[in-house]
Amino acid sequence: MSESFNKVQATPDDIAAYQQPSLVVTIPEALRLLQISRNSLYRMFASGELKRINIAGRVVVRRVDLEALVNKEPMPPSRPLAPRQPVALPPLALRRCTPKWPQLHDAIRLASRWTGPRS
Repeated sequence: MSESFNKVQATPDDIAAYQQPSLVVTIPEALRLLQISRNSLYRMFASGELKRINIAGRVVVRRVDLEALVNKEPMPPSRPLAPRQPVALPPLALRRCTPKWPQLHDAIRLASRWTGPRS
């Protein structure tokens, strides 16, 4: 028994429609396109920088949102933070500081009296 099938010829419009990128991409595709980790992508979802959509129980990202993310202007560099001043703590108080409450209390009391290294 042989069945004959009609061969369907694809028109140029069909081929063009098939070759167009899809409107949405899956999470693994988005990771591959952006070249970032899964944690970074979910951080972007949490911060609102990127939106995710649930379609038929699948999480997808709109391609236009990915393109907008890539094409947006880079953020200006933030101003450098001022260097922190070191805090001088008495070495003796640090050695006495243990999880036991009386010794911890003594260390705190000594540290509050300490005025810094002697000249």
